[in-house]
Amino acid sequence: MKTMLSMVAAVAILFSTNSAIAQNNYSISGTDEAFENGKTAYLTKYEDNEFVVISSQTIADNKISFEGTTSEPARRYISIGEITPNEAELFFYFYLEAGDMTIEKTTGVRLGGYTVKGTTLNDINSQYKAAIENLNERYSTAHQAGDEQAIDAIMAEYTATSKAAILANADNLVGQDILSNDYSMFDAQELLDLLAALPENVQEKFAAIKANAEKALLTEPGQPYIDFAEPGLDGQPISLKSVVENPANKYVLLDFWASWCGPCMGEVPHLLETYAEYHDKGFEIFGVSLDAKEQNWRDAIAKHKMEWVHVSNVKYWDTQSRKDYAVNSIPANFLIDCATGKIVAKNLRGEALKEKIAELLD
Repeated sequence: MKTMLSMVAAVAILFSTNSAIAQNNYSISGTDEAFENGKTAYLTKYEDNEFVVISSQTIADNKISFEGTTSEPARRYISIGEITPNEAELFFYFYLEAGDMTIEKTTGVRLGGYTVKGTTLNDINSQYKAAIENLNERYSTAHQAGDEQAIDAIMAEYTATSKAAILANADNLVGQDILSNDYSMFDAQELLDLLAALPENVQEKFAAIKANAEKALLTEPGQPYIDFAEPGLDGQPISLKSVVENPANKYVLLDFWASWCGPCMGEVPHLLETYAEYHDKGFEIFGVSLDAKEQNWRDAIAKHKMEWVHVSNVKYWDTQSRKDYAVNSIPANFLIDCATGKIVAKNLRGEALKEKIAELLD
């Protein structure tokens, strides 16, 4: 971790000491056998929810090359064949800024197979993404080995690396893009602190994220639960309040999940085990599905014999309850103390759930 953070610090120094380029001219070029002759390469920008072509060319000698002028740095994209990432044969992003940029092949999946170097922001971005790819490879190895301790350590290192890069580059596009992509990994107060580090003139574009973080503060341990009601399996609405206030229940786990969510289904064995052991002692689960198809929701419940309380409006992410609880990724859960009506823990994963319930009910 120390090595990773040192790299980020070095990147920050690179940014702060690089002298400004007087000219506004830019060039970007690269040669690779994947740049197939005769195909069309596009330089695009993303504007008003669509990709817009800035320039295009027919590839020759397996080379892509664009030139022009720019008034300020901006995130741009290069693709082959088509302009959208889902349809293009090759697609990657970079930062268009004054100077000479070179396209280089990389193994980094998050870089689209290519990285751009030669200018300040692209060099910062390339080094950061290389660090993240290293963490991704280590995570994959740990996951295959089932090493939960290593996975936790790598995730903590990932968060620390992203946070350090955001703080070091809060006044440029790299730091701001990292924050846009990775904001969900930070807790509410940590995220608000990162947003406060941004220049005032760019904070407005993060207004929705800030509002969500402020709402998330209301779901931290110690805060009262927020009531809502959604249709149960019989189609009739079930309120969270009715379950929390049921005299048979001492602790209720509000669990946001979906049948299409792999990590959610990976948590099911832990939920089943904890429920079987502690339901009779006062533990209940209130499952809120973000499924988009009702039959998929019902089939998952039946297949895995998930016998707790289930609700869903079957509208995917368009459900008010997940907005009320500032849930932007699943699985997500909140443990509610029925006696006080307050949240006592959140995002209990794996064995941590059973350990917490055992602590409270044994």
